[in-house]
Amino acid sequence: MKAKEVKIEEGVNQKLWSRGIENPPRRIKLEMERDDEGVVSVRLAPEAESS
Repeated sequence: MKAKEVKIEEGVNQKLWSRGIENPPRRIKLEMERDDEGVVSVRLAPEAESS
């Protein structure tokens, strides 16, 4: 997915840092959506938010 700009939501950043720098999660499920202007928004998948 080519993008001019990528915006990562705060929830994704919190999930990545939830266990600290030494032990990040191996996998997280994400949703990506590109708008008409070429900006890609990255957020946690709905089923991943409940965990």
